[in-house]
Amino acid sequence: MNIIKVDQLQPDHSSVIAAADLLLQGMPILHPTETVYGLAGLYNNMYAIRRLNELKSRTPGQPYSIMVNKVEEMLDMSGVQSIWLKKVLNRIFPGALTILIPRKKKLDLPYWNQFKKIGFRLPDHPLCNQLLQEVGTPIITTSANRSGDRPAVSVNDLPPEFLEKIPLILDGGPTISRKPSTIIEMNDDFFSFHLIREGAIPWQVLEKMIADS
Repeated sequence: MNIIKVDQLQPDHSSVIAAADLLLQGMPILHPTETVYGLAGLYNNMYAIRRLNELKSRTPGQPYSIMVNKVEEMLDMSGVQSIWLKKVLNRIFPGALTILIPRKKKLDLPYWNQFKKIGFRLPDHPLCNQLLQEVGTPIITTSANRSGDRPAVSVNDLPPEFLEKIPLILDGGPTISRKPSTIIEMNDDFFSFHLIREGAIPWQVLEKMIADS
């Protein structure tokens, strides 16, 4: 376990590089997001997915969200070609939001092809954005806690026996919103959404943004 203190809004580049290097080796890291602390791993690396499952005491075969750096990556990975959806995504992102989009194509790693929909995050958070840029590929994002436990808004919220299993911890102090992301899902008509979980962004706000797109 290695703990590096970071400034979430102005992260030191060497800290970002250290985290990116581990991710590219298939290792998980712990880091702050604008919502809660997250565990990250390469989305296209099965070893990384297994490590995340172990850390979270999670049953294999459950979905994770994928963090990307631009809207176009969501459209490309999901295979959904929709001018309207692109307008909506550009309107509601970046931000403290997870969106479930129907998967219309196969991804290179077969793990993802068991899911009918894929969850995406496009953060409004300098540390996350720089990490994505340094890694050069989308990464898995999941709350840093065992399944069923409360999400952590600081490293101090997590038990030592959990932290000691993580190769690198980026400690940026308390998260900005201290609330989990809001989750919405695209309906099968491809022209509407429904709320799964209200979090950092109120559903009313999102409804208006979607309607105005």
